[in-house]
This record gives sequence, C-alpha cells and structure tokens, in this order.
Amino acid sequence: MQSWQHFARIQAINSSQVGISWFGNNNYLPGLGDAKATTEVTLRLNLPPDLSSSPVLLTNLTDPALRVDVWSQGSFLHLPNGNMFMGYGSEPIMMEYGPLERNKTVSKARWSATFDYSDLISSYRTYKQEWDATPETHPDLVVLKADANEQLHCAGNSIYRGYVSWNGATDVTAWLVYTGAKNTSLTAIGRAVKSGFETEFSIPNDVAFVQVGAIENSSTSVGK
Repeated sequence: MQSWQHFARIQAINSSQVGISWFGNNNYLPGLGDAKATTEVTLRLNLPPDLSSSPVLLTNLTDPALRVDVWSQGSFLHLPNGNMFMGYGSEPIMMEYGPLERNKTVSKARWSATFDYSDLISSYRTYKQEWDATPETHPDLVVLKADANEQLHCAGNSIYRGYVSWNGATDVTAWLVYTGAKNTSLTAIGRAVKSGFETEFSIPNDVAFVQVGAIENSSTSVGK
C-alpha cells in the first residue's frame, strides 16, 4: 500500500491507457518504528477509468541493499538512456537505477551519492543532466613566490607562480598567459593546460604584469 505520494507525473498516454509515476515517501513522521522503504511506483491504468480493471504495476524501485526511508519531498525521473533517477527528499541521497529487465518491475541501483550529512539538508527535487556554464564573474588570478622546495615542471629559473581558477566555469580547457612591463603592452607567452580546480603556471622573473584568458572549446573568453 502506498501513502504520502510526491511528484506524481503522467509518463505516457493514449486513447486507451495512461502511465502515472510517483515518489512514495511512505512515512508520515521521522523516527517511526514501522518505517517503510521509500519507493518509486509506476502504474498503467485503463482509459476511461474502470473500477473492475486493476492497475498494472510497471515499476517499484527500491534496492534492499541500499534501503532509504524518507518522510517528505523526493522526485523521480526517466533518463534518456533508459535509466531511472531518484532524489530522496528529506535524506540527502540520490540513486540511479538501471533499465528494467523483461517482465520485471524492480531494478538494482547503478550508483548512489550523498551531498551532505543526514538530517542537515534535504532536496525538494533532484536532476541529472548535462550542464554548461560561463560565469558572469572574471577568473581569479594570484601570483606568488615559489616555495624553496617547490618543483614545477618546465619552470626553469622562474621564481614566480601564477594560480588561476574560475569557479563555476565548466568548459575551460586551458589558460592563455599574457605578461609585460606595462599593462597596456602585454604579450601572450604560452598556454597553461587546465588542471583541476586551480591551474598553476610559471611566470618569468622580469615581468610586472600578468593576465590570463580562459580558452573554452578552442576560443578565447574572459580574461583577467
């Protein structure tokens, strides 16, 4: 028996049948001794509605090895690759289930993830999708003297290091580095391939100004 449904959605419809899915919290209050495993349910119903015809259970997603009991919120999505994705509302947990095998209504989770400590954060809905972003802010650049024992590949006799990052930028592949004696006459001296969140590169000892430009998909973008 299902209760406290959330995020009900029509999945498919034609002149004779309709599919409907929902996230079944199944628990009214946290800490219940008889808490039920949270599931996603998809039913197929005949049209027009007929009390003599029972709904057909298409999916009932839960993984006994990764059981989660939640009491509020939550969401469910069909993904383009045939998998199914659940966000567990009052618990900061997400799971992706594989496509159903023939004549099966349950599926094992392909992966799961948490995004905070339990009971400190919740999600009304979660999504999995391709995401690209170019922030309105400029990149952050810091220049420091190298530590005495620091070893940067190809640094030569340079004692200065540049550190550049751009929080939120998803498509940066490299940084174009400009240097010069004046900020009005900078020259490109090379590229630093993006490495993790913060990219480190060497700077010639005799320059007074440094600027970087983000290279996104082979085109130069915002600089600093």
